Amino acid sequence: SFDGYASNAPAFNASSGTIDKKIVVKPFPGEAVTLDASDYFANRTLWWPYMNAAVFLGKSNWSVENFDIVGATIYITGNDTVNVDVVGNKVHDLTIDGGENPGLITIDRGIGYGGPSNIRVLNNELYNFYDIDSPGQIPGVDYEHHGAITMLSRQHYEGFTGGGTGRVEIHNVPDIFYMKNPATGPLVIENNHFRDSYALGVMNASNVNFENNLVEDVDFGFWRVSGGLENNAQMIGIDGQNVSVTNNTFVNFNSLAGLSAYTNGFVSRNNVFFGMTGLYDEWSNWSTPAYLYVREDVADSYPGTSGSVLNTVTSDSNCFVSPHAEFNFTQRRFNYLATGGATSVQNLGPQQSADIYDLDLNSEFIVSSNLSDVFHNSSAGNYALKSGVCTGKGKQS
Repeated sequence: SFDGYASNAPAFNASSGTIDKKIVVKPFPGEAVTLDASDYFANRTLWWPYMNAAVFLGKSNWSVENFDIVGATIYITGNDTVNVDVVGNKVHDLTIDGGENPGLITIDRGIGYGGPSNIRVLNNELYNFYDIDSPGQIPGVDYEHHGAITMLSRQHYEGFTGGGTGRVEIHNVPDIFYMKNPATGPLVIENNHFRDSYALGVMNASNVNFENNLVEDVDFGFWRVSGGLENNAQMIGIDGQNVSVTNNTFVNFNSLAGLSAYTNGFVSRNNVFFGMTGLYDEWSNWSTPAYLYVREDVADSYPGTSGSVLNTVTSDSNCFVSPHAEFNFTQRRFNYLATGGATSVQNLGPQQSADIYDLDLNSEFIVSSNLSDVFHNSSAGNYALKSGVCTGKGKQS
């Protein structure tokens, strides 16, 4: 449905289409249509059901295309919401409270058994999304609850057999994710340009392929992979498991992922990482950037290396470009009784991480802080690799 404010008319509703004949809502050829709700929602703080330009609740085989949506969201929910495409839209300039887990595009958990499935988010531009307590600021006070694309899987709320949000494909979206809950997946994120954001966000979904993306001026990657809050084996088994990051180019970037004690099957391969500014110091502050963080909470003793989550990580055949020959490669964070429950950290450099955890044994390490040493014409947005540098790695054109 499209809320009435968009056209100063009653809300428009239609039933579902079919696999062969989707209901397509888009501007007339040659016209540009703006759905501007910024004044309409100016004094509202609640999100659902008040701040949506388009709602898909129990509607299947739809496509919404090529709108400029200002100050409102696209919201997809319902257990029988299947085959919905969101294509070529701009969704932007929204300031909202994070308590309802908002997204510029939200794929919610659904009502009743299961959740939406076969949702495709293609070639959209999402930007200027702020927390109500820090308007205009990035990352903002409550940044962890604001995802350009937010997905909530029903399995977290109803248990493993409650049915989860199904297959989602996300392409060409230049902003961050909030995949709040464990979900079976698969989730495919490919061929995007992500830029000028605080982080790629939260990734608690499983069976994720993050491939062939350009990530530019985004300091942090997935700052949480696996929430570590589930209490049974089946749910833990779909909590940020089997996340694969391959053939991406990261520019002005410091940290790929924050892993929990429950993360398993994390893979990083054939990527280019330019940045990595955290100078190695074994006992430096927890805020010093590191390629991989891991939370390894134990009860009463300093943990050894044999039980580390890093033993389950596959990271190899990457290319790292850093101003430091020794940069912070892995950081292990501990909360244990010896420090009264306080957080303690241990950092490892690239060689130590290779010696102890077999990480990046076949990767390339380049000492440089100059983009021109690596890329053809970065000032013009051309991040094609120079000949002989990081060969066969990074985003493929």
